[in-house]
Order: sequence, then C-alpha cells, then structure tokens
Amino acid sequence: MIPNVLDGVADFQVRLRLARVTKTQSDYDTIETSTDLHYFSAIIQPIPPTRLLVKPEGQRTWKWFRLWAQERLKLDDYVADGNGKQYRVMTKQDWDLGGGQPATAVNEYEIVESSSLGSEAA
Repeated sequence: MIPNVLDGVADFQVRLRLARVTKTQSDYDTIETSTDLHYFSAIIQPIPPTRLLVKPEGQRTWKWFRLWAQERLKLDDYVADGNGKQYRVMTKQDWDLGGGQPATAVNEYEIVESSSLGSEAA
C-alpha cells in the first residue's frame, strides 16, 4: 500500500476554481461555453524540459504546467487561480491504479495557460 503523503505537501497547494466547458456546433463553428462548478486545492509546477521536447512543434511555445490534485478533472476543463490566470486541462494521468485508496489517490494533469476559452496558442 502506498503511504498518504498529501499532508506533507499541503503547504504547496493553491486554491483553484473549476469550470466545465461545453462545446456546441453552430453554423460550422464550435462554440465553447463554461460553467463554474466549485473550488478545490491542487499543486501547480512547470513542466520539465524533457516533457516539453516531446510536444508537437507548434505547442512547445505554449505555457505548460503540471497540476497534481485529488479532484477528478476532464479533458478541456478550465481551472483558474487566485490571480485570474486560466489553465486548460490537456492531458490526464490517473494514479488510482498505483494502489492508493480512492480518497487519497492523486491525479496528474498537464495544463496550458489560456487567457480565454480557445486561446491556448495566443
């Protein structure tokens, strides 16, 4: 069994707001609308350069981060920090299979900074 180390990293956590994105098609355009859901705690850190090198060439200039949280996020969800920066969830690594209990399992996400819906490349 994996030990619970969440208490040891509590000082590094930030409070984030989760927004779920809904995509609809209208006149051959994709329209994204977001709905604020709730707040949760997470750890955000920059992506290591080795992970950045395997990204497609056009995405290497984006501002990539790792997010560690117990919260279950979906791809394309948005999270916002206390400074108003928005991040879009791009990838998810589910660590539940590592033997942790569901209440203590931590998920790893790769997120990209975004000034508004759909503006990751800006």
